[in-house]
Amino acid sequence: MDFSNFFSGAEEAYIFYFCFIGANTQIGKGCLINTGAQIHHEVKIGDFTEVNPAALLLGKVEVGKFCFIGANATILPKVKIGNKVTEGAGDVVTQDIPDGVKVVGVLGRIIK
Repeated sequence: MDFSNFFSGAEEAYIFYFCFIGANTQIGKGCLINTGAQIHHEVKIGDFTEVNPAALLLGKVEVGKFCFIGANATILPKVKIGNKVTEGAGDVVTQDIPDGVKVVGVLGRIIK
């Protein structure tokens, strides 16, 4: 099977099928935007961050470098996520998150 159309380029971001990428969005080098993810307007995603299937990043969200956004996670508008943050699957994030923590739950809370 030929996967050459599956990715946008080795030195750029890997963007899978059925994603929505809004206007004025910045996606860093080496990022993975998985199937069905929605990246809305004016979102900034740092280098080497993974956005898993069906994750939803709403307007003006900022995500740092080396982050992991779980499947079906929702990050509400204008939230800032630090570097090296892990967001669990199905999270709903309503407030800014500092560097290097793990967040889980609806109304995401820091666990580590």
